[in-house]
Amino acid sequence: MKSLFQKAKKLYNGYKLAKAYVDAVLDLPPTYTIGEKFDFNQIVPDPETPDSIQIKIDAVNKAEKAWSDFWKEKEEEKEKAEEKEKAEKREKEKTENEAQKVSDSYFPKTPYQGISLIEGLNAIGVDSSKNYRAQIAAKNGIQGYSFTAEQNLKMLNLLKNGKLLKPWLLIIKNKYKILM
Repeated sequence: MKSLFQKAKKLYNGYKLAKAYVDAVLDLPPTYTIGEKFDFNQIVPDPETPDSIQIKIDAVNKAEKAWSDFWKEKEEEKEKAEEKEKAEKREKEKTENEAQKVSDSYFPKTPYQGISLIEGLNAIGVDSSKNYRAQIAAKNGIQGYSFTAEQNLKMLNLLKNGKLLKPWLLIIKNKYKILM
C-alpha cells in the first residue's frame, strides 16, 4: 500500500503536468488555433513568427503527452490492482474448493449412537452392502477386511467422528456418484 506521502506526491506531479499543459496553451497567441490543422495566418500583426509559434505548439504537444502518459500510468496501476484483486479472489475460491473436496472425501458424521456399522451407514443413507463396506475398509487402510466386529467398530468410530474416508465410488440410495 502506498503511503499517504507517496499518493500526495503523485497527485502534486499530476497537478504540475496539468498546469504545464494549460500554461503552454495559454502561451499561444490568440490568433492561432491548435488541432489537426494549424493556422499560421495572423489576424493582428504581432511579433510572432511561424517558427516561434511552432515552438509553442511543440511545447503544447509535449505537455499534452506528459499529461496523457500520467493518466495512462494511473489507469495501468488501477488495472494491475484490479487484476491482483481478481487473482486473490481466484486463489481464495481455489482454496475453498480444495477444502470442499477434502470434506467431500469423508462421510458425514452419523447421528447413530449404537455399535452397528451397518446401522451407522444406513443412518446417513449410504449403501451398507458387504461389497461397499469392503471398499470403504480398503480406502481407510484396513488390510484384509473380513467383516470382524473389531474392524467394523474401527470404521464405525471413524464414521461417528466424521473421519471415515469415502471410496472412489459413493453409493447413496442406489444412485452412483464417482468421486474425483
